[in-house]
Amino acid sequence: MNYDFLTEESVRYLKFIYKKGYKKIPSYNVNQARKIFSDIKEISNQISLPILDKQMEANFFEPKSKNSDTLLVFLHGGGYVFRHLPTNIKLCEKLCNETQSFVLMPHYFLSPEFKFPYAIQQITDLINKLVLRKIKINGDGFKYIYLCGESSGANLAASSAINLEENKKSGIILICPSLDYSNNHATKISYSQGLLLDKEVRDWFSFQYLNSEEEKNNPLVSPLKVEDYNKFSNTLIISAKYDPLYSEACFFYNQTKKYTNISFFEYPTIHGFMSLGINPYIQDAITDIKKFIVGPKY
Repeated sequence: MNYDFLTEESVRYLKFIYKKGYKKIPSYNVNQARKIFSDIKEISNQISLPILDKQMEANFFEPKSKNSDTLLVFLHGGGYVFRHLPTNIKLCEKLCNETQSFVLMPHYFLSPEFKFPYAIQQITDLINKLVLRKIKINGDGFKYIYLCGESSGANLAASSAINLEENKKSGIILICPSLDYSNNHATKISYSQGLLLDKEVRDWFSFQYLNSEEEKNNPLVSPLKVEDYNKFSNTLIISAKYDPLYSEACFFYNQTKKYTNISFFEYPTIHGFMSLGINPYIQDAITDIKKFIVGPKY
């Protein structure tokens, strides 16, 4: 594939990931794929949270300004199957330091061991308990709570926002979001190979996460199919132009802006550029997030 439209750094990451065997993921079983693409070693700042009927691990990051009243709940990507802590911890540390917000990265339970909708139920329970201050990880709690996710983590953030009975979050940040599990969006067709999330890889992730093909039409799986767009009041979308998920992010933005306040920024790079740490786009996107968080609160 000709990558002339990408920066050298973006191309370098793409070649590295494909060299690791990304295209072969559909031929692996889950354990084989995780050995290559997951890294879930415990990190020193892990905490344990009582969620549903189990304990859920999480990483908690504190800013220098301990009097911050804002929490960012960051949901990592990985197709609901992988968890790569080193890259996501780097991103969370950067978000924490540059926005001066507390950041919590929950280790929501992965598929196929825990299929749809278990992760959504976990994050919904987490947000409810944080709002009601039944979980206290910072004294008296937080005044502002933002749901933030990248890729499948953005899907989880959007689905959890829909699943909340009340508007209990201050805002939603969707990074390179997966918003529709159908494959009929323009960039899913034109970027079906070679720019990450190849069609066969998307199908493999979908098979691990879902219980049936019919679930793809459920708004909790494909938030683009939601009827109540008010669930997305105060939303920021950060998208990559050369991402198979780009078209559905654009479509979602154009639909949602008719009903509520939503912002959209795009960068000429690849899917997952923030967790990959691709410059200068990661820095620009964090600036967008900072402006969004410190803007008007309501």
